[in-house]
Amino acid sequence: MNTFFSSILAAALTACLGASSAMALTTINFSTLVTSGENALDGSPNPAFNGATGSGSITYDETLLQTDFFDADLTFSLTMFGQNFSTTDDELGSAYYDSVFGDLFFSVNEAALLNPVAIVFAGVEGFTFSGPITPLLGGGNQINVHVFAGDGTCNAVGCALTPIPVPASAPLLLAAVGFVGWRGRRSA
Repeated sequence: MNTFFSSILAAALTACLGASSAMALTTINFSTLVTSGENALDGSPNPAFNGATGSGSITYDETLLQTDFFDADLTFSLTMFGQNFSTTDDELGSAYYDSVFGDLFFSVNEAALLNPVAIVFAGVEGFTFSGPITPLLGGGNQINVHVFAGDGTCNAVGCALTPIPVPASAPLLLAAVGFVGWRGRRSA
């Protein structure tokens, strides 16, 4: 092979290999807004946390984009309800970002089967978002959050009703008979 063509081929291969190993990091900053909620115990609507906000960011390498639906190679951070969350806090073990549609999937739940994460904010047992990071007119990006509200009685098995202690019937009956007897004696 000609030395000239060998040099061109070597230069082209070096350029291609060098370009493919270069990282192309993309960071998207966003704010969060709670727009809906439900009671963890029975699924009934609970708007108590609507309007709560947070902030976060995702960073991913464009050269490592997956050919499947999700781009799982990302760094994710979120501050919400006074607590910091990361990629590994997701109840399935990892947050996902779909760079084609701009959808971010993340869910934290104290009652998760695979990866339960304690949430320190009273009354919040979990939250999730799965949808687009929406650009705002005034600048910035936002994603809407759904909250699962509860009283801390949920766990990986489900939500347990806290029983209200009911007095045993025998002591209650004796107390009632004693009161009636005492009352009868005073009137005599």
